[in-house]
Amino acid sequence: MGQFLSDVRTVAIGGTVDNVLTGKFSEFLQEDAKISVAMTAELASLFASVIIGNELLVDGQELGNTNATPRNPEDVIVQGFGQKGDRIIIKLRNANAATNDGRTAIFIEPV
Repeated sequence: MGQFLSDVRTVAIGGTVDNVLTGKFSEFLQEDAKISVAMTAELASLFASVIIGNELLVDGQELGNTNATPRNPEDVIVQGFGQKGDRIIIKLRNANAATNDGRTAIFIEPV
């Protein structure tokens, strides 16, 4: 059975969030796993970067502005693999002229 992590984060005008998973239980993988990251934004111009361990999987991907909870597989922006102890980092950057909510859903499946 896999794990599911979610986050809703408001990003200030011109602001960034270094890692939406900071302090969450599975910020560091508990076992080798396949990771699927689904993300959406409230408004246009919210960009995400995804790092698993030492691997940059996505750098500055603009998120779909559906203003809805991310769905799997429709809103998955990347899938990757990590080893036990690897850190999952998801950065957000808001280039919109208004605050912007980023929604993240992470599906972790042991391999």
